[in-house]
Amino acid sequence: MRLVVLVPTGADREAAGAVAWATEGGYDVVTVSLRDAAIPDLGPEDVVWCHAAHEAPAMHATLGTAVRAWVAGGGGVLLSSLATVLAPAVGAPDERPQLHVTAAWRHAEDPLWDESFRDWPDYPHIRGAQGWGEHPLFDGLQRGTFTWTAREGEAVARSVFVAPHWPRGDVLAVDRAYVRLDAATAVAWEYQAGAGRILCLGANVAFTAADRRLAAQRDRYLLNAIASLDRRRDTWRTRRTSWPRARAHEGAPELLIAPRDPSSAAVAAPALPFAGPLGATSLELGGAARPQAPFTIAGQRTLVVGDEGDGVRECWIHPLCVLSEGLRLTVHGAPLRCDTVRVTPGAVERRLVDAQGGTWREIVATSPDHAVIQCEIAPVVVAETAELVAECALRLRLQWPVPPDALQPLRVEWEGGAGGRDVLHLQAADGRAAVRVVVDGARAARCVADPVAPRLTAHGAPGGGLRLAVIASTDGTASITGEWRALADATLATTLRRRAQQDEARRLSTVRVATPSPAFDLAWEWAKARLASFTVHVPGVGTGLTAGHAASRPGWGDARPGYAWFFGRDACWCGDALLAAGMFREARLALEFLAATADVTGKIAHEITTSGVAHYDAADATPLWLRFVALYADWTGDLATVRSHWDQVRAALAHVLALDTDGDGLPENTGVGHGWVESGPLGGGAVTSYVAAIWIDALRRLAPLAARLDDRELAERVRVARDRAERGFASRLRDPASGRVYLQLSADGPPARDLTALAAVPILLGVDRHPSADEVVAALASADFAPGWGVRMISRGDARYRPRGYHFGAVWPLFTGWASLAAFARDRGDLGWQHLAAVADCAFARQRGAFDEVLDGDTGAAAGVCPDQAWSAAMAISPFIHGMLGMQPSAADRRCTLSPRWPSDWREARVEGLRVGASRFALAMTRCDEGGPPGHRYTLRLEGGPPLTVAFGTGDEAQRVTLTDASPVDVTYPERAGGDHGRR
Repeated sequence: MRLVVLVPTGADREAAGAVAWATEGGYDVVTVSLRDAAIPDLGPEDVVWCHAAHEAPAMHATLGTAVRAWVAGGGGVLLSSLATVLAPAVGAPDERPQLHVTAAWRHAEDPLWDESFRDWPDYPHIRGAQGWGEHPLFDGLQRGTFTWTAREGEAVARSVFVAPHWPRGDVLAVDRAYVRLDAATAVAWEYQAGAGRILCLGANVAFTAADRRLAAQRDRYLLNAIASLDRRRDTWRTRRTSWPRARAHEGAPELLIAPRDPSSAAVAAPALPFAGPLGATSLELGGAARPQAPFTIAGQRTLVVGDEGDGVRECWIHPLCVLSEGLRLTVHGAPLRCDTVRVTPGAVERRLVDAQGGTWREIVATSPDHAVIQCEIAPVVVAETAELVAECALRLRLQWPVPPDALQPLRVEWEGGAGGRDVLHLQAADGRAAVRVVVDGARAARCVADPVAPRLTAHGAPGGGLRLAVIASTDGTASITGEWRALADATLATTLRRRAQQDEARRLSTVRVATPSPAFDLAWEWAKARLASFTVHVPGVGTGLTAGHAASRPGWGDARPGYAWFFGRDACWCGDALLAAGMFREARLALEFLAATADVTGKIAHEITTSGVAHYDAADATPLWLRFVALYADWTGDLATVRSHWDQVRAALAHVLALDTDGDGLPENTGVGHGWVESGPLGGGAVTSYVAAIWIDALRRLAPLAARLDDRELAERVRVARDRAERGFASRLRDPASGRVYLQLSADGPPARDLTALAAVPILLGVDRHPSADEVVAALASADFAPGWGVRMISRGDARYRPRGYHFGAVWPLFTGWASLAAFARDRGDLGWQHLAAVADCAFARQRGAFDEVLDGDTGAAAGVCPDQAWSAAMAISPFIHGMLGMQPSAADRRCTLSPRWPSDWREARVEGLRVGASRFALAMTRCDEGGPPGHRYTLRLEGGPPLTVAFGTGDEAQRVTLTDASPVDVTYPERAGGDHGRR
């Protein structure tokens, strides 16, 4: 490709930088002064580019005429920064953006620095561009990226359109700051001019910026821009999605009512009979309704959040919020009262009582795989005159940080009364997002306009019930029609039956336990079900693991349903549990999603919203993902999947290696993102033992994997990095006097010697094997750290302790799981079980069958955002398999090592469905301490798949058996206390 660069006159360092960038990038560069009247002959292989930042440039009229004619014939022009003013000269409509010429940047005046972050001393003043959907400009950039980091006093030039005065072309991107969008400000736009295109990048592209940490992202952004203008490439013809047309932010959105298209009546479904009570299932919890007790039910596309007393609060069909402000149920104007509730993984049944003593049954269910939510309110014993009324607000909006009015104004069509069924159709302003609400059994139904959301009211017939169903899509009318057909086939009874079958199939195909604690066994099954519910598919974004479920909250929490979007670190810590439980498919989807959404630097995302906005502000996500890849290979033997992502493994490894700027082998967090603690008195570590331990464990696991894949060069590079990191950990992160591991190192101060729950991580990973680790394990089980419902982040005796302090006092089931794993790693089976049982108890505390995110350090009450958190559920599984069983598989070798550490009072236990690759086996333990040294007798049986060798212990003392068929094989293994028994 030849790149014809139009150079402005005068001393424009940015323009010179653009020429240098293009030349160094390997383009065939031809420079032409904007003052020149002539231009070289332009052909189909050329792209014209002009970049200016000193002042708004002008173009010679003759030059403009020549370029305009070439564009009309199919040419492509890129204009960046202040050069966007040249767009009319080369064929765009005659309009002028707002120009901000060479102003000095001041952090304090950053208009997108939210007040809630003003106390962050290291707040990242970064800027970039965020697209609406697919566009070649964002190839490999997840719909958007950051491209520039501001420095105090740095000269800044910007050219933007601000709503309502947006360009007459297509807006490709709006301004983007840390965790915020300025959706009113267009920073990238595109014009169709004849057969050609003019692409404008008005802001956040700089070649002389003092901070170059985002240079790789800027380069990819520009390379994509240039490639998209090459008419010989496929990108010229690929789908180009733009932001919906901007509207004035003042005033209420208009609600348009239009006649329904008669052609869609062909797929209308008839009204259906009521489903009847929630059927029996092997996994349910119930009892008297409790005040302020939340419930969450989720499918691959859906999420319903509510509470036992008030019912449904919010509904999502990812990525859309489709119902907000609750589902209000009344009879003769009085609200129904809930007295009992039954909960399963896919449905909630509430028994409701009206003011006259009549009883009703409400069932809310989500489809396991379709974008369908169903609700049925049926009479049980009611007065013949009882009239049920259901009211809800249908708020159509995308998840944060997309603004609430981005899909407005809405277009609403109403189809009433056909065959006892009313249907409400909502169409968003972008033409692709749509919702249909179906109401069966209504005597009367109406929809009322509202500034934020249309309000639906349905009146049941006297003595009769109501059924509501919601479907949604962001993929246009064809997709919504497909979901509509699925709804026509999916009666509520069918949905409940399919979900129950899915739950039972999961139970039988994954690991099952029978321990002396029936409560733990039930919590185990709920933990698997909850983890499965976090596997979410979002059209246009992907399928991966989300982090937590809760209702949105006003203000900062608006359109944030807990943490119901994708998180890198969360998925990786959950990956341990998914693999241990035999949920290989869910583990693969989580791993592949993070690979597919990695940054151009190889860095793994910290969070990706379901609206498609990615953030890469965590230092631990990338080493955690590398460790996850190696674990996945060990457990599944699926080397084909690993090999398909090997380029991303190389890129991720290179990214972490580049973070070691001082050569001590330890990655540094400065300017990269938080290592674990995001804020608070423990924040600010430049090097943390938490990240360093994960990095070392990842390297230890990657070296043999690289060798197995015959990548000898990478295997050697990993080996060298591992040796250096282990030496650095020992010399810089361990107190030479006590042997204890430091919490972290500051950039210019002494090491932090604080004892926190994070000290468990190097121990559970086998990085900290010093005798002082036993003291840490004991301290984390003391009353100062462990109040009985888990483990606090810091000791109650610490002056900084606050019982609800997110990172400085509260109890996290995640920390409790880490403490459990650390205790098992030090052969403290009783302590390990003590912590594990505390995690399992969460399933029966606040939300039935769910595992809370954070608990008050003094009272055990909820202290976090989510009553249903993925990694909390994971910690009901990981300590049992990785810790209590000490299971270490090598699926490619068809072998597995077990180093059990049972609680001292357990006489027997059974585990079935243990998976190593394609093999499954069962294990039954019986304590035998009569007539000899204490120990355990094990009976093993191959349940399916190829033969498998199982070893108890390691080294010369290991006892090995090969399971070839279903015949039981007995092994007696002595109990050992202390020492290094079973440690990695």
